[in-house]
Amino acid sequence: MAWEDAWQGGRGRANAILALGLDDLKDVYRSIPTDRRGGPIHVGRYQLDGNVLAILDEVDKPRYQLTRA
Repeated sequence: MAWEDAWQGGRGRANAILALGLDDLKDVYRSIPTDRRGGPIHVGRYQLDGNVLAILDEVDKPRYQLTRA
């Protein structure tokens, strides 16, 4: 429906939820070299955007680290 709406000039927005095991997701990210963790990844048959990493506190992520002044 979102594609059809966009095709007809609308916003074409859609929402969805994907539930994955948190420990499994962390393991997948930890298996990727730190400098390559910022891009899209595949978990099973799903592609996750690079910003998913921002919510995983226990996984090193230089791109989303807070710096203190």
